[in-house]
Amino acid sequence: MRFVFVLFYGISFAVFSQEYQLSQYPDSIKTGYHKIVHLNSLHFDVLSEGTAIERGHRVVTLLNGHAKYEAYLYQEYGPMVKIKSLNVLIYDASGRLVDKYNKGDFEDYSAYDGFSIFSDSRMLRINVGKYTYPYTIDYSYVIEESRMMFYPGLEFQEQNGYVLKSELEVRVPNKLGVRYKLHHMEEPVIVDDGSVSVYTWQRSNMPAYVPELYEPRGEFSLPVVYTAPRQFEMEGYRGDMSTWEGFAQFQLSLLQGLDSLPFDKAVFFSDLVKGAADDREKIERVYEYLQQNFRYVSISLGIGGWQPFSPEYVDQYKYGDCKALSYYTRSVLESVGIESLYTLINSGRVRPVYEDFPMTNFNHVVLCVPNKGDTVWLECTSQTDPAGYMGRSTYARKAVAITEEGAKIIQTPNFSSRENRQYRSATVEVDEFGDAVIHVQTVYSGLQFENDQLDYLLNDGREKQQKWLYDHIDISNFTIRDFQFSYDKKAIPEANVVVDLQARKLGSVSGKRMFITPNLMNVRTFVPKEEPQRRTDVELSMAYHDIDTIEYVLPSSLSIEVVPQPVDIVSRFGTYHAEVVNDKGKIRYIRSMEINSGLYPRESYEELRQFYQQIVKADKAKLIFRSKT
Repeated sequence: MRFVFVLFYGISFAVFSQEYQLSQYPDSIKTGYHKIVHLNSLHFDVLSEGTAIERGHRVVTLLNGHAKYEAYLYQEYGPMVKIKSLNVLIYDASGRLVDKYNKGDFEDYSAYDGFSIFSDSRMLRINVGKYTYPYTIDYSYVIEESRMMFYPGLEFQEQNGYVLKSELEVRVPNKLGVRYKLHHMEEPVIVDDGSVSVYTWQRSNMPAYVPELYEPRGEFSLPVVYTAPRQFEMEGYRGDMSTWEGFAQFQLSLLQGLDSLPFDKAVFFSDLVKGAADDREKIERVYEYLQQNFRYVSISLGIGGWQPFSPEYVDQYKYGDCKALSYYTRSVLESVGIESLYTLINSGRVRPVYEDFPMTNFNHVVLCVPNKGDTVWLECTSQTDPAGYMGRSTYARKAVAITEEGAKIIQTPNFSSRENRQYRSATVEVDEFGDAVIHVQTVYSGLQFENDQLDYLLNDGREKQQKWLYDHIDISNFTIRDFQFSYDKKAIPEANVVVDLQARKLGSVSGKRMFITPNLMNVRTFVPKEEPQRRTDVELSMAYHDIDTIEYVLPSSLSIEVVPQPVDIVSRFGTYHAEVVNDKGKIRYIRSMEINSGLYPRESYEELRQFYQQIVKADKAKLIFRSKT
């Protein structure tokens, strides 16, 4: 699904435009905003199953530098997208036309993403951010589209800006028709002349959309329209997206005719799995071999944006994109008698997958191995993840598995709080000046194994690992003396980080007293803001469990004067416990915080806010020591 912020084509070359004189607009749509969107319009004219003309027009006044991203204009093109025209007009605050650009003024770049070695996509782009604020950008384009799996969608409301008018129009022959899905939008105005129908959605005078904390993933609380085809054609491949069964048949047609696994490789993998105790072990052996011997690159060539390279090609060159590596792994597993499913998913942001509305809302392919009920998921682009692990970019969401019987909507696994663990133990030896020698060991498991991109550091050199420690250890004024990273590649991955460091002024000395915050490295400081007019439900998407055990060794010249009282907080969202134990001069701080994932009613938001507020207060507790001399 493509979201485009511009729609019908129209340009005025008048020297002045009263419409863009900023002084005519009331302060109510300028104060507190970064931009005014005069027009956000997209017209999609379907000519046939395989071709459409898209006309876009966006006019936006940039009120200040916070909207400077609007000045970066670009349009992708290639064999399936042909640019007919690009035009940009610039107006100053008085509405005077001060500059204009056309297609020839744009710079031409390869649409290179840093990983691709094959791509026929290119991009025209321009930065028109050199003008004094406020100023207005009037941008319009016309393109010819043959990527007809993708009909446009539009978000009618925007963050940080007041929208005066937003519209989506789809013009389609009646023999083809169009499907649509609405979120907080009215039914379209439909004009039918007997052979062609025009569907139009409009919204006007909308204040900026303000996102809410802990909004449910994959849901929209702002006005959105999705559109999608029924029958379509791309580069000779015809499809019917009216049903998931039809969508699956199109995907299968892209896989038909691909070469099978070379015979010698089938023999090789048969030998590789000999002696395995069960199919799970066979899957793990195959997966680990492929991780060690194949690498990921992005490939985007025509229909190849959706069609994988053949197993023979991947085997020869030892690389592939997500499609090619997943299909190759599927072929290998098939050669050793194990069924697996080529599965489409959206990586990163959770996007909706609807039972009643098939659409191409995916950007990634993984492999699902049913394994007789003991399902194993394989992220075939990863060279480090264990078999069965779906990380933060793909966990707990709907995906579409392609089978001979049709498309099946399935769910990727989630993880419990006891699987997403961060267990930390530390010994802190403090001298009478407040300086400390510290030994810390932290175990990260499950999704916490990816905290601050830790998983990417495990196989990097010590220099990058040390920088990560300095960037993410929440202690002031410390020096690392030694450290070690290790990784246990099991079904729930686990990283172990051990670090020895020296900290200056860990304890704050004032007269005869020393003050120490016993929570060494896991102090929560963020309290969600008040939202008295909460609109959406509350989602805590990731369950997790943190346990910190910190032992303080103090010099004999100090005696303990104040020990914080134990704190226990229990709510539907989780539990928190903190206590300080005095064990013969050794002070042990124990903290446990467990968060429950789930979807909660919007009325519970204030309860969640107070839950975190209590934790923030408890994490600030102080130990106070007094000099005996």
